[in-house]
Amino acid sequence: MRLWRRRRNRATAETKPDTVRARSQAPEPEPEPGTDPWQDWLSRSPEALTVRQRWADGVEQTARLGEDGYCERLGELLSRLSPRDFAALGLGCSRRIDRACREPQTCSQDPIPPPAGERPAPRQGPVAGACSDFWDCYTRYGVRAVFTADDRHRAVTVHGTHIVDPEPHENWSFPAAVLRDGQWRLYPTLEARDTDRPDRTLTLP
Repeated sequence: MRLWRRRRNRATAETKPDTVRARSQAPEPEPEPGTDPWQDWLSRSPEALTVRQRWADGVEQTARLGEDGYCERLGELLSRLSPRDFAALGLGCSRRIDRACREPQTCSQDPIPPPAGERPAPRQGPVAGACSDFWDCYTRYGVRAVFTADDRHRAVTVHGTHIVDPEPHENWSFPAAVLRDGQWRLYPTLEARDTDRPDRTLTLP
């Protein structure tokens, strides 16, 4: 199920006119062989480490929970991550959807606040704070994550092709999609999920 605004070509990513781009700079040195350039960030993000472990144990978890149960749990965990978490996990981004972040020394830094009186704009790296959109082009789960310019979750996608747009009155600040009894229940926040107050309930064919 995809919870994002519109279809895109999986092979390329659109660049929005107001996307933040990094200033030209000298290339960062390559990390030493065998090191994980995102390890420092991961050491401060238990949520990302949990997802990485759950991903690594996918076969075992799917056998225990079933395909739908595993995807439901994975979606819940993914909906708690930040842009830098997705970058650290190796997903493609709005700069290159087909490969992991190549400049963690820049993208792992705290995002730079916009000048006074200006609204933040979606980011396209390499830029502090990482990009605003992420794609999983390698696994069968087809994870897709979209953030607003101020780093709130706009949508999280796991395993599917149904597209849902948030309506103007729907504030999906921390969305989660739960598959239950053959229906997708769409929650605007984790609190709404925990108290079972979905914005929408969809029955897919």
